[in-house]
Amino acid sequence: LIRKDGRDIDIEFNMSATEYDGRRAGLVLVRDVTERKRAEEALRESGRFLSSVFGSMQDGISVLDTDMRIVQVNPTVEKWYSHKMPLVGRKCYDGYHGRSTPCEACPSRRTLETGEAAFSIVPKTGPGGAAEGWIELYTFPLVDEATGRRTGVITYVRDITERKRAEEALRASEMQYRTTLDALADPVHVVDRDLRLTLMNPAFVQWNQELGLEAEPIGKTLRAVFPFLGPEVFDQYQYVFDAGEVLIGEEMTVVGGRDFITETRKIPVWEHGEVARIVTVIRDITERKRAEERMARHADSLRRQLDEHYEMVGESPAIKEVYDFIRKVAPTEGGVLICGESGTGKEIVARAIHRYSPRAEGPLEVVNCAAIPATLLEDELFGHVKGAFTGAVASKPGRFELADGGTLFLDEVVETPLECQVKLLRVLEEGTVRRIGDTRDRPIDVRVLAATNRDPAAALKQGHLREDLFYRLDRLRLVVPPLRERTGDIELLVRHFLDAFGSSLKRSVEELAPEALEALQAYDWPGNVRELKNVMERMVILADRPVLGLADLPSYLEEAVQQAERARVEPLSEVERTHILRALQEADGNKKKAAEMLGIDRSTLYAKLKRYGISPQTVA
Repeated sequence: LIRKDGRDIDIEFNMSATEYDGRRAGLVLVRDVTERKRAEEALRESGRFLSSVFGSMQDGISVLDTDMRIVQVNPTVEKWYSHKMPLVGRKCYDGYHGRSTPCEACPSRRTLETGEAAFSIVPKTGPGGAAEGWIELYTFPLVDEATGRRTGVITYVRDITERKRAEEALRASEMQYRTTLDALADPVHVVDRDLRLTLMNPAFVQWNQELGLEAEPIGKTLRAVFPFLGPEVFDQYQYVFDAGEVLIGEEMTVVGGRDFITETRKIPVWEHGEVARIVTVIRDITERKRAEERMARHADSLRRQLDEHYEMVGESPAIKEVYDFIRKVAPTEGGVLICGESGTGKEIVARAIHRYSPRAEGPLEVVNCAAIPATLLEDELFGHVKGAFTGAVASKPGRFELADGGTLFLDEVVETPLECQVKLLRVLEEGTVRRIGDTRDRPIDVRVLAATNRDPAAALKQGHLREDLFYRLDRLRLVVPPLRERTGDIELLVRHFLDAFGSSLKRSVEELAPEALEALQAYDWPGNVRELKNVMERMVILADRPVLGLADLPSYLEEAVQQAERARVEPLSEVERTHILRALQEADGNKKKAAEMLGIDRSTLYAKLKRYGISPQTVA
């Protein structure tokens, strides 16, 4: 109807026959139902919307009543069970599972009984009841709001067959993956993008235990598990996540006082177009690197030995005693204290002992204890660990470690500071070395040869050498003779140096003149063989002819020879004869006057003249 004000309204007419005043009449009841009609329309619209949603969902939806009878299904369910249509009106265990009795653990029945939603994964059946896959089943109770009574169940079904198959495939793949990881001898761990450990193999667990770290740190970050890792390591992981490339590198780490070197392979794992995880394979290459370093040191040591090597030269009885000593002690493992003046060749003796020993294939390290400042000598001998002192940016092995498997020659050992002598004695007695700043001892296998140009017994009395160290070093002592005690070897040494320097300096020097050789043999050589070597090198460099003579000798050497000649003690008879001749010459042959000058009588003078065969003609 249209009201007077022009507004449309919906009315409901209820008409019935009756009597009024004895006559037939009609009773009309008019009710305004505008609001009710609008509510009904809204409900219809809502129903159409829900029906549209209900019908468009990819997942299956069905409604059961309290008798477990199917009262409504959406098209997805109809499609799944098209071979059993119609479904509506049938019991759910019949329509869905082809059973004549309810399922023992039916989730819909449980929801009806308890009023609680339920979730389960159940098999999906195809024609003839054959299993076609798996579905996720969610059940929700339908409740009458007015009475609170349960009126049915809504079931929400999702087909997870493909997901389950993918999960099974993934599970099989991961099982194979884990089996492969478990079989690897190298430690392996996997991290996600937050650098949290998600997987590890038994070798990694064992490795962590050996290092005193947490055995199974699953779920923890790398920073928490390995606090000693530097920032560069985390930069490497970020690079692999960003670039998606395999990264191979070496890292040196110190854990629990042990420094070790590892080779790591960081391998990206792609998922959905991005790197989701990184597999890290760790290989401890400490021993391999140390072996490589030992080989490099050995090669360097051999190179230096060849560069610095020249044979011992001499045939004198004194030098033959040295040869005999070397022949006897070289094959043993005993330490040797080599004494002698500077320049006598103590280092050459040490090299000869090493060269003819069973350690000849090992390194030979030479340390001049007098040439290294006291503050640095300890670091030079024993090494240090990273962070031991300011500037120790990396660990460094000392000479004892570098000489492992070979020989260490301590030249001028008496000059070692007393506080360092204590540590030196400990290394000699225990066969272990501890780096500065370290907490653990490292075993070494080193033969120690020592040398000094001082009298070790005098140094002991003067307090420059510890008594315990002296007796530890002085088990076998060799005194290398000075050159002045083996002048017979000078000619051999001169020839040796002429050949060596003539070849290296490309000079054609053939020999030394006899008078020059006599001068060299007459010299005292306070600098010993080292001084002779330097003199010969100088003469060869300055030579302009093949035969070197007195003029080629250094001036200081010629003067020293002349002074020695003048200072040489002559026989008394020769001195007396010379003196008598000088007196007769000054007296012009007058024997009486000469006797007076000599303080003797004339008869004594005549007797001496006869004894020495001096005649007047000789005086003239």
